[in-house]
Amino acid sequence: MKLLNYKNEGQCIFVKVVINNDNNQTEDFGPFSLEMLKQLFLDSRIDGRSYIYAPDLDNWKILADFPDFKQVFGEEPPEVTFYHRRLNTRATLNCNCMVFAEKNRYISNASDLSMMAVKLAFHGHDLILDQEVYLEFELPELKGEKILSQVMRLFDSTGEEQFVTFRFKELSEQQRNKISSVVHAGITKSR
Repeated sequence: MKLLNYKNEGQCIFVKVVINNDNNQTEDFGPFSLEMLKQLFLDSRIDGRSYIYAPDLDNWKILADFPDFKQVFGEEPPEVTFYHRRLNTRATLNCNCMVFAEKNRYISNASDLSMMAVKLAFHGHDLILDQEVYLEFELPELKGEKILSQVMRLFDSTGEEQFVTFRFKELSEQQRNKISSVVHAGITKSR
């Protein structure tokens, strides 16, 4: 897929950018047209390492990986390291997770894990946006780890099940390595 394929598609491109380098937190913005994307690049609001999502893409893709990057932006794409690539890598997960929120505890099913966030399915909760909680996964690799997290998104649902995305905060190097091993093992299993 080429970026120029979106030239006449209107506002259909979303951008994911790191908003806090210490915690590697990201935020999604958009939709943008290709012209707006170029302006964001010229204004240094995004760079070649930013992730984008658009129709016909299976997942978020690093901007520098598009074959027409130089043609669109007028410069060579930057080098993208393995570390940067793995930040938005996601693995399908199916394990229980305990959520410790102030005086409440919830048990949920973890369905989608990345290096920065996890999506959980609930059958009822009173969580609110930006609330800080601790997560504890029922996985051997993460046994005993209480991971500080923040409620990032609450998804509406027409059924009984609701989805909540939590962003990890202040991960230790040990926690980062443990999560990485789970994410990359999950990707290997799903292929």
